[in-house]
Amino acid sequence: MKLPNKIAVITGGERGIGLAIASKLVNEGATVVADINKEDDEKGFSYRFIKCDISIKEEVDKTIKQVVEEFKRVDILINNAGINRDALITKMPKE
Repeated sequence: MKLPNKIAVITGGERGIGLAIASKLVNEGATVVADINKEDDEKGFSYRFIKCDISIKEEVDKTIKQVVEEFKRVDILINNAGINRDALITKMPKE
């Protein structure tokens, strides 16, 4: 898989599965935008950080607008952020 010039947005990209996905996408040439705390190579690769609390709709809206303004598009979207409450998404409140 080669992803040069692709813009990838990942939620929950700081550790675990999200970090592994971010690392793989960067290694394949994608520009990764994620809600991660470091922009340096401490974890072995570089990426673009945008602080966003996905539980706050206004922050999500602002972040999407910022990504589109800066990169003009989103090619890959990975919704990885999660919580430990088991329920169907239709039964979960927005919060």
